[in-house]
Amino acid sequence: MNNVIFIFILVFLSFAGYGFFIRCTYKVQTALIPILLFSTTAVLLFIGGLLNILPHIAFVIFAGGLAAFVYSLWKWGRRVDTWVSFCTPATLFFLAGSIFFAFFFKDSFLMHYDNFTHWGLIVKEMVGANALPDDSTIVSFRNYPPGTALFIYYMVTLVGFSETMAIIAQAILITGTLTTLFVFATWKRPSTVIASFAVVLALLWMNGDTIHSLMVDSVLGYIAVAALLVGYATRHNLMMMMAVTTPVLSLLVLTKDSGKLFFAIVIIALIFMVIKRNAPVSFKHAAVSAAGLIGLPLLVNFLWGRYTQQAYEASYESNRFAVTGDTFGAPDRPDAFIKTLTRDLLSAAFDVSSHMVQTMLITVAIAVVASVFMLWVNKRRAKGIIIALISVLAFYLIYIVMLYILYLYLMPQNEAAYLAGMPRYQSSAAIFFVGALMFYVIKEWDNILNKQERAFRYIIVTSLAGILLIFPLTGQAQDFFDTSHYKKEVRSTVADLYTELRRESNVEEEDRLTVIQDLGESDRHYLKHLIEYERLAENQAVYTYCETNKTQSRIAEDLNKSAYLMVIGETSSMESCLPGSLETQHLEQGIYKLDEGQISSQINSD
Repeated sequence: MNNVIFIFILVFLSFAGYGFFIRCTYKVQTALIPILLFSTTAVLLFIGGLLNILPHIAFVIFAGGLAAFVYSLWKWGRRVDTWVSFCTPATLFFLAGSIFFAFFFKDSFLMHYDNFTHWGLIVKEMVGANALPDDSTIVSFRNYPPGTALFIYYMVTLVGFSETMAIIAQAILITGTLTTLFVFATWKRPSTVIASFAVVLALLWMNGDTIHSLMVDSVLGYIAVAALLVGYATRHNLMMMMAVTTPVLSLLVLTKDSGKLFFAIVIIALIFMVIKRNAPVSFKHAAVSAAGLIGLPLLVNFLWGRYTQQAYEASYESNRFAVTGDTFGAPDRPDAFIKTLTRDLLSAAFDVSSHMVQTMLITVAIAVVASVFMLWVNKRRAKGIIIALISVLAFYLIYIVMLYILYLYLMPQNEAAYLAGMPRYQSSAAIFFVGALMFYVIKEWDNILNKQERAFRYIIVTSLAGILLIFPLTGQAQDFFDTSHYKKEVRSTVADLYTELRRESNVEEEDRLTVIQDLGESDRHYLKHLIEYERLAENQAVYTYCETNKTQSRIAEDLNKSAYLMVIGETSSMESCLPGSLETQHLEQGIYKLDEGQISSQINSD
């Protein structure tokens, strides 16, 4: 444990070295530095993965950061103004947030279904192979980009792999994205700090329980908001905008396929920001900036597509949600289904009882009130807020249309029928909606506070608005802080049993395993994917119920082929399905060694 803490501190010092150097050399705002470093790390690792030198790049980045830390201390460490420049609300938030998550997730582990089907699985496979996933792995969602997994890979490769460290790594990445919300915050104007922190809480709690997983739906929204803020903060220097924003935009398209939609929205916003400056721009700077901001992220996306074509024998068309020339013909769905889908999707997207919709509506109300207040105080319209409000409303409508296309054309009908994944998909849009709109509200609020720094009433107004913003999310906040599920699920039992098996027996990938957890019904293959994740192999059979002679025959066949039997839970109904002498035994929870379908010994017996 002490070694883990020591290396973890060294990794932080490595990032601090780069941050120190960038801040002192290029005067980049402290609020932008964490996401710049994290996104650049992920992009460099992606390039390393393409070149098949992934671990080498990781250690070069780590060593380079430590060297930068020593150099920066030597060159700037004796200057008081250097340290003062880091004493910002953004720095405090990032450090406090990272420390909080490091302690909060101590001894945590992955639980959610999607961790075992992909998001945790890809990290574990990359760590094991020290490479991007390919046909040698059991990663089945081959076209899903590896953006966040690359950053997690970096952290766990250096510190040591564990699910706890993986969750902490993603939480630190999230903290880095949210630090950008403090770009306007200063100690002289406490209202800006309060407003920024309220927005952070709202975004974190929007889909609160996903913080305990490696899923990326919320992270996608955080990165999109960060890209927007980074671009705005550097808009007066096109070359600086390109250098700082391009890695963030590249991470955005590397996080999820739908990141390309957010990428397009952010690019449009950045173009608008540059035009609104009313400053002359040389053709050379405009061309270079466009090539970086637009061309490089699209190149990264292209390279990922080419990599998957070469790394897997399966065709692109076999991928989940693959889009081809034949995708958008006449939908092969019944008219009744299409009618129901339209109604259900609109109902979910605009359900005022939903905490996400309520938060978006409150954000709109805050923006409208702020606009009226600006007009009253400054005698001018808050054009930035008005344009942002119209833009995010248009974005949300476009996003819902894209979801409709997803459910109608790409998702299997049995999943589309109950809008599978809708809360997670909606959270990406809701996070961007709230984050982007509140960013403009805070910006205009900051303009007023610049003129009336000591107005105590603004602190009160800001605090009340912040409380109003997070009020619909109190239930989600409970999910955010709830860790009780770590002790109640089957996950811990499976992990303990499989650890015992590996400790007591030289189990190989080719050793077949039969698993029994008698639930009396299907578990939607949760246990199957969990066992695959534990073993990084697909050589097992899982049974959660037995109701027919066909199932009974399959159990007997699988037991004859298996080297081990894992019993998680069993009832009399399952016992009657077991063949031969197994039927007369009451099998307790544990691991059993099999010989031609019969138990020869219990692996984890005392």
